[in-house]
Amino acid sequence: MNLSSKPMPHSKRARCRVCDRGNQKLFLSLGPTPLANSFLRSPEEFAREQTYPLDVYFCETCSLVQVLDVIDPEVLFRNYIYVTSTSDTIALHNVAYARAIVTKLKLASSDLVVEVASNDGSLLKCFSQLGVRTLGVEPATNIAEMARAQGIETVNQFFNSTTARHIRAKYGAAKVVIGNNVLAHVDETQESSD
Repeated sequence: MNLSSKPMPHSKRARCRVCDRGNQKLFLSLGPTPLANSFLRSPEEFAREQTYPLDVYFCETCSLVQVLDVIDPEVLFRNYIYVTSTSDTIALHNVAYARAIVTKLKLASSDLVVEVASNDGSLLKCFSQLGVRTLGVEPATNIAEMARAQGIETVNQFFNSTTARHIRAKYGAAKVVIGNNVLAHVDETQESSD
């Protein structure tokens, strides 16, 4: 979290993320809101904490419900706090999830499972324990380091077409690509030419 007096990068979309039309109607405004997962340590930090509109829109063309205010992903995700492994419920889910994917797709030790926004590698660790090759893609530097410390190879980048080409060239084609709770955090969901 950036607590300097310099404002953080913020923009507002004019068009829908899915249909690219400018037909959104505001239906819920929750007012100025600080960023999630940012724990402050002093009253001085509270005084300088940035807030942003938390307004929810409905696209009258395609019916997507979305937030149009966009915060730079570098600000949101390069130093992230939430760690997947702290949830016992998710840990149990991950074991069953990995087992189901390995069984259904008959994955072998030579097959590659790539997880986008892999966090601390908790899910990939379950695949690894089943003998499958894994690779995490995690933009949060601190959390990518945690995954590597757990033995999960992790690329510390945002996932995009450039990163995908790099992964394919270095590791080969993935048999499975997983993205849990990813699209909700992506501003540009349409393919780009980067």
